[in-house]
Amino acid sequence: MEALLGDGPPDGDPRLAGIMLSAWVSVLGYLAAEIFGSLAELISTPGEFYLAHIRAVMLGMGFQPDLVRQAATGEA
Repeated sequence: MEALLGDGPPDGDPRLAGIMLSAWVSVLGYLAAEIFGSLAELISTPGEFYLAHIRAVMLGMGFQPDLVRQAATGEA
């Protein structure tokens, strides 16, 4: 944490850092499984699974379901 924050306290709510870190690790883990071929052995439709994963991450971050649905479908 010291390397990330430097000498001063974090700006804003420290819970946001935890939410962002959790989301980043989740997406990074998904991508690693995709790149190294693990998903191809388990999932027959990786594109659909990716969208479902991103929706789950966004909901976990606290995005409103309507915004998540818009992001997934490209609606305005």
